[in-house]
Amino acid sequence: MNSLSRGTILAVLVSLLSGQVTPGIIDGQSPAESNTARALELLVAARKAMGSDPQSLRPRTLIAKGRSRRFIRYVAVKSPTKVEERERELSGRFEYDFALPDRFRIWMKGQTLGGYGFKFEEIVNGDSAWRNPPLNVRSFNRDRRVIDVGDVERTLLMQAQSARQQATFHSLGLLALTPPSYPLRLHEAGVFRQAGENFNLVLSETPDGLKLSLLFDPKTGLLVGLVTAYVDTFQEAVVAEVSSVDRRFIAATYARAREERLRRRHSRRRQEVVWRFADHRPVGGLLIPHRSEVYFNGSLIEENTITSLRIDRPIDDDRFAGEERVRY
Repeated sequence: MNSLSRGTILAVLVSLLSGQVTPGIIDGQSPAESNTARALELLVAARKAMGSDPQSLRPRTLIAKGRSRRFIRYVAVKSPTKVEERERELSGRFEYDFALPDRFRIWMKGQTLGGYGFKFEEIVNGDSAWRNPPLNVRSFNRDRRVIDVGDVERTLLMQAQSARQQATFHSLGLLALTPPSYPLRLHEAGVFRQAGENFNLVLSETPDGLKLSLLFDPKTGLLVGLVTAYVDTFQEAVVAEVSSVDRRFIAATYARAREERLRRRHSRRRQEVVWRFADHRPVGGLLIPHRSEVYFNGSLIEENTITSLRIDRPIDDDRFAGEERVRY
């Protein structure tokens, strides 16, 4: 009678998500082991559905560029007595550079609600991961003015964790793969119904505890969605938009904005984020999604469209150069 240890499961999973092996059902498994094997089979099927042989390393590289649209709902405080619900669309651009199996670069450029621009990249290179430009060191002490060695280490960890998670979201969505240094623990969980559609569901967990649900189209076998949920407070965006030279009027308007922020701060509750991948097109023999949508608690908050995509083209090593550091 065969058995599948946890170490074996992780080893098989790392190889599978790097596109190297095809696991099979093993006789005599426990229900948990059988669920894991079924989850792996669904990932293999997704790779095959997109046209990639799970035994191969295709594609070796992926280079993509595109544009993004973010849909912001916020509260505009115009005066001490006038408050309006507003919506605004913010545009941006992105780039993906994947050199499989273990190098990922994600670059983003966009705007904030306050009118400021931002630009950054997150990189995973083997066992290392970082952000450029780096974050300012965040103080975790009671006195926020005090920064110690532990704060530096935590900030570095936060940056690396964010980079690995972003690489995982995007590489799963585009190629049904994850970085080998960030393996997922998986098990199959049956059928999941959302917005009137049925999906084959796989539950997964990252090494740092992030839980992801993978949604597979039962007809095509493609990986078409990711879902994560967490419990936290939620603060609605409140912006003071006041045009006046009267100091008292301005001060009263900002005071009303502070009141609105307190009133619109929701207590801890379940928050859900859903990524949906669509518009699959053939590129170099592979079927790759060219559009993704992100929903927060059921509302569309982001739309991403790939405008240029190439596979198996050389990528300069400088794209993945850098180091883990913070900014003081």
